[in-house]
Amino acid sequence: INDSGVVTGYSNNELGTAAFRWDATNGMIGLPDFSGGLVDGVGNDINNVGQVIGDAFGPLSMRAVRWDGETILDLGDLGGNSKSAFTTSINNAGQVTGSSTTPDDGTPPFLWDPATGMRNLGHLPLGPNVGSAMHVNESGLVVGYSFTNEGERAFRWDPANGIMSLNDI
Repeated sequence: INDSGVVTGYSNNELGTAAFRWDATNGMIGLPDFSGGLVDGVGNDINNVGQVIGDAFGPLSMRAVRWDGETILDLGDLGGNSKSAFTTSINNAGQVTGSSTTPDDGTPPFLWDPATGMRNLGHLPLGPNVGSAMHVNESGLVVGYSFTNEGERAFRWDPANGIMSLNDI
C-alpha cells in the first residue's frame, strides 16, 4: 500500500493468478498480462508515483516486471538457464530490488534502476551466489539477505561500499 492508500496484490481467477491495483475511486483493476505466454502475475509493491512491481509467471521462467498504468515493462534478468527474476520492493525513484538467476546458476540480489538497468549486488564472502535484495530506500540504500557457510545473513548495500554483512558493521 502506498501513502495515498493505493494497494497492489493478486487475485485468483479462472485463468490463474492476476495482479491488480486497487484504489477507493476505481476499485480493483487487473494489471495487463505480460506477452510471451506469461499470463499469471502478482503485484508485490507500489510506490507513491503509482508504479507497481511484481512477477509474471510462465511455464519456464518468472519475470520481474513493472506496471505503469496500462503498460508493463520486463526488467530483465542477470542471465542463467531459466532467465528468471523476481521483485521485492520499489522506491519513489523507480528503483527496484529482488533476485535473479545468473549463468553460474546463482540467484544473487539485484538493484534495477530506470537509468542503468539491472545490477548484480553480489554476495557475502564464504557463501554461494544466493540471496535477495528485500528493500530499497529513497537514498538507494539496499538491505537484504545472502547465504554464507554460516547460514543466512542480513546485508546492507550502497554504491560506495558494496555489499556488507550487518554482523560486521
